[in-house]
Amino acid sequence: MKLNYTDPDFLNSNGGLKQQYLQQEYYLSQLAGGASGQWQWSASGDLVWNRLEADHFNRKPERLTTYLNASVLWKFPRWELASHLLFVQAFDQTKTDQSSKPRRAFSPGLSASWRIADNSHSRLRFSYKDAFRMPTFNELYYNIVGNPGLKPERAGLFNFGYIDETDLNGLRLHFNADLFYNRVRDKIIAIPTKNLFVWSMRNIGKVSVAGFEAGVRGEWVDLVGFNAYAQLNYSYQSAVDRSLPDSPSYNHQIAYIPRHSLNGFLNMEKGSLSAGGSFFINSARYFLPENRRENRLPAWWTIDLNASYRFNFASFPTRIRLDVNNILNRQYEVIRSFPMPGRSVMLTLSAGSKR
Repeated sequence: MKLNYTDPDFLNSNGGLKQQYLQQEYYLSQLAGGASGQWQWSASGDLVWNRLEADHFNRKPERLTTYLNASVLWKFPRWELASHLLFVQAFDQTKTDQSSKPRRAFSPGLSASWRIADNSHSRLRFSYKDAFRMPTFNELYYNIVGNPGLKPERAGLFNFGYIDETDLNGLRLHFNADLFYNRVRDKIIAIPTKNLFVWSMRNIGKVSVAGFEAGVRGEWVDLVGFNAYAQLNYSYQSAVDRSLPDSPSYNHQIAYIPRHSLNGFLNMEKGSLSAGGSFFINSARYFLPENRRENRLPAWWTIDLNASYRFNFASFPTRIRLDVNNILNRQYEVIRSFPMPGRSVMLTLSAGSKR
């Protein structure tokens, strides 16, 4: 992957920044598995090599990562139990530092689901996962944003939920609701560290994330001649800094993470014609670690509409699509001091190959 970064307004003797990045990745993978009666097993191994080159530094970082994973699944009439164990070893080195020590981690996981009744689609589910994530080369080395001192992120993820499916005279409904709690150490986030226009990556020592997610999806067949699809999702999350009790940001919501989010869509199809719309709502959040009134960004929401038509042109399957984003021309900011676009219209024509 090759990336060009240009900043003509950067103040330097060259009259701006112009940098190139080249990332390479190669990997080998092997998988084996089997089944016997009520249980299934699998084992896999992956070897991944990454390298980054840039024309403005000579570090040329390289990473060799090994993934070894084993998992087992037990199936019973009303129960499903699964467990896995992942071993990760990552070895980083650069041209200027040949002695980087390898990072190793074991990440176990366990999940279970229980069907409430023999002939029911209702299930209760539980899962626990220990997660390990190495910082990416983008997060470590990219100009201004990168932070070579980043530590790997570790997290314990707990989830308890309920799912259900039902049919009501041609209406198929799917419902899910989940409670979750995550304990994160050395969480990797991007925040403005020098000023509001210069962001960079950093670790937050301890973060506690608790919340609730719920969603409902519906499918209607032959609704007044149309097939209709709709979905509605809501989430609440409290993601607070638990690093240092004496810090002014202790027990405060992490920057740019909203507590409430709501989104949904409706799409209708009839033959080759389809039309729909979607919306997205985010509650207020803070653009700095301290949750003060002067650091608060207001809530924002948008509505988008679309329509498309499929046809054949000279035996080529063709589609024309019209998108109107932010149709009410709302003025809002997802990131402080960076206004988002107002109403925009896009017309797309695409054609596939002959079958």
